[in-house]
Amino acid sequence: MITRQDMDYHLEKMHSATDEATRYLWAETLYIPFAVPEQRLFGSIYTLARPGLGVTLSEIKVFRGLGRTRFDAAYSDNRQQLPAPKEFSRFALVSGVTADLTRGPEHYAISYQGHDNTSVDLQLEALMPAYDIHDPAMDPVARKTAAEQAAHSGFGASYGGHYDQTCRVRGQLILRGEKFAIDYVDCMDRSWGPRPEVGCPDMCWMHAIFGADYSMHAIWKFDINAAADAQYTFAHGYVLENGLVHGLTAATMIVDRVGIWGSSYRLNVTDIRGQQHSFHGAPMASGLWECFPCVGVPDLLNRWVTGDGRVGYGEIQDAVFYDHYTTTQAQRQVISG
Repeated sequence: MITRQDMDYHLEKMHSATDEATRYLWAETLYIPFAVPEQRLFGSIYTLARPGLGVTLSEIKVFRGLGRTRFDAAYSDNRQQLPAPKEFSRFALVSGVTADLTRGPEHYAISYQGHDNTSVDLQLEALMPAYDIHDPAMDPVARKTAAEQAAHSGFGASYGGHYDQTCRVRGQLILRGEKFAIDYVDCMDRSWGPRPEVGCPDMCWMHAIFGADYSMHAIWKFDINAAADAQYTFAHGYVLENGLVHGLTAATMIVDRVGIWGSSYRLNVTDIRGQQHSFHGAPMASGLWECFPCVGVPDLLNRWVTGDGRVGYGEIQDAVFYDHYTTTQAQRQVISG
């Protein structure tokens, strides 16, 4: 169960899960999205703090339309080595990001004052309890031991603690002087655990949202080198329907690709009630997100359609770690040669 205490650093867990030699690996993250789907525009404010090192990553991105590289971004502000805040529940970074999580997990306030007349000011109101992927009272596929949780989290021990939460997002984006009102439904997340920069498993984090009354979210293990019907292995997720959360018990996703980029998506999920949900999607906007230098994330804003024709949207992040990708490509060359 996620409580207000989880808005701050998990220092006791850090000390029990690491020693002096490995304490630098511990990470605490906050991902806050924003989008204007009708403008084919989406972005995020992402913070990753390493309290064992005393440093923080601060990353703000905006993608508009279909891009393929970081150079296609509408806006980018990526800083890797800032001083870590003393508290995570309320902080101000030298990058211009300020956050107040003291009313979380019910409410979050985050803002950013950037360069080139760009700023973001957001208020997030939770539409559901924070979905703790390790709480069996909430998630029907939650595991008991820390080793089992890491093996089945979708992202290894990096998701030693993790929750997702569908929220009403309101506020304003000013992008180089152009103003956009933000008022829609999206999914944020928060994580804590050891997060190395070599050896992390590839994964996918995604959702399909059709309004405050109906949405789904899922985490997957990901293998971009597998066959189209075997790239995604379901880890955790939920359906939010008419104010009630129903954990997922199974899911499949099949993607047609052009290189690393998904071009069409077929998604089927089953919730704890045995109810099935089907969605088809294609990207509205995209860009290559490199939140830290060891990973490339083909990041998409998808247009989704339900089986009965309802239209929504949702972000898809396929995290591909460069060390793993280059190793598999080298192995393929050896085999083919």
